[in-house]
Amino acid sequence: MASTTTTRLGLFKPTAGTNEPFRVGDINNNFDLIDTFSAEYDTAIAADRTRLTALETEDTALDGRLDALEAEDIVLDGRLDVLEGQTLNTRLTTAEGEIDTLQSTMIAEQGFIDTLQTTMTAEQTNIDTLQSTMIAEQTNIDTLQSTLIAEQGFIDTLQSTMTAEQTNIDTLQTTLATEQGFIDTLQTTLATEQGFIDTLQTESTDYATRIGTIEGQTLDTRLTTAEGDITTLESYNAGTRLTALESVDSGYGTRITALEAEIDGGTP
Repeated sequence: MASTTTTRLGLFKPTAGTNEPFRVGDINNNFDLIDTFSAEYDTAIAADRTRLTALETEDTALDGRLDALEAEDIVLDGRLDVLEGQTLNTRLTTAEGEIDTLQSTMIAEQGFIDTLQTTMTAEQTNIDTLQSTMIAEQTNIDTLQSTLIAEQGFIDTLQSTMTAEQTNIDTLQTTLATEQGFIDTLQTTLATEQGFIDTLQTESTDYATRIGTIEGQTLDTRLTTAEGDITTLESYNAGTRLTALESVDSGYGTRITALEAEIDGGTP
């Protein structure tokens, strides 16, 4: 970053391409320098106008004196004609000397007038130069104001963009919070389902144990024994007792059916 200052007023100028910022303090300082220069210019113009007024007054006075001298010259010329008619050599010589003195005075006055005109021309040149400088400085000020307005536009656009992005961030955070709630609910549901699975696994183990116990009871052997007993009873031809045994057998069948239903849904 780098900067320079103007030669005439010492105004701060960032060097292009160096990323030197144009700070508000620099702008205010430039305005103060311009204001000071304007005040000095106003003072100088007022002084020049005062001098110009004085010179114009003096020029008017000299012009009046010149008119008086010209009138007096006419009078003297008439008197000289009279004197020449009178052939008064001595008085004529004196008059000529007075005329020479008057002419010398007029020449000197003309020199003063020429000097005044030269001074006025130089002052007019200075005024024109100062006006040109002020116009150039006003152009610079206008350019600076346009630049400041454009930068303010960029800042406003950036602030609007940041506000929109903040809104998007807030919306995303709300969405994330909602999704987190869904995830928490899902995790709770999964934990509950895992409990159900653990319970089913425990019950399945219990069923396998119970089935093993039932299979270890050798029901087929016991049934065969019961059938032998029935045959023996039939040989005794005891109908009443057989009926009772059938009832018992029916009870066994019911219990076996219930066991089978409990084990695998009732399949023999």
